Amino acid sequence: MQSKRRLLGMTITQLAIVAGAGLLYLCLGCGGFSFLTIQLMTSEPLAPLATVAPTNPLPTFTPTLSPEEKLTAAPPTETPSPAPTATREPGRHYEPAGGYSFIPPAGWQMVELAGLKYKVAITEVAGFNASINFVDELYDGTLNAYISANRAVLQQAYPDVTFGVQEEFFAAANIPAARLQATLTIDNRKLRHIYYFFDSGQRNYIATCSLLADGSQDFLIEACNQSLRTFRIEPQP
Repeated sequence: MQSKRRLLGMTITQLAIVAGAGLLYLCLGCGGFSFLTIQLMTSEPLAPLATVAPTNPLPTFTPTLSPEEKLTAAPPTETPSPAPTATREPGRHYEPAGGYSFIPPAGWQMVELAGLKYKVAITEVAGFNASINFVDELYDGTLNAYISANRAVLQQAYPDVTFGVQEEFFAAANIPAARLQATLTIDNRKLRHIYYFFDSGQRNYIATCSLLADGSQDFLIEACNQSLRTFRIEPQP
């Protein structure tokens, strides 16, 4: 039986990462990238391989069988066709190690941040990098119990945190999910965090949409909602 809540034994730094902050906001919270190394994960399509035709036709060889060999020869066997390769959806970001995927909001960049397990989607608005980041862990309780445990831990780590109404959230994955909004202060900044909780069975995921709390980035909330409705579980390698 899995531990009821690994998060309860985490350090404050780890709690901050779960809250969508910590190492992430050492750089993103100040609107810059001075504390962490960020690699923009861009890739260009490879040019197709050229097809080279042989300059001379290859010689053919037809074996000659005796009548006895013709009667005893085994029938040819068919070579099984390889299983078709799954086609990846354009624009969808896949995390094979995490077993999930989602479609980031249009124009947001997927980047790697030191200290975080999965890539983060970011966009700069009003001098601050709004972001969507994921964490996951094993948990064997109900989704409501999981959310309650997270709320208790956040209240302990951030005494000024205030929570909005917990709402049911509907995602393409068609798994139990909920949405919870919170306001808290990190590094002297008032931030709005929208937490999306996904229960896939033995593993729970938290996606955090992090914005400024002054209202200048509130128009991004619906972009986060639309993006995280595309969350789904993927087969792991």
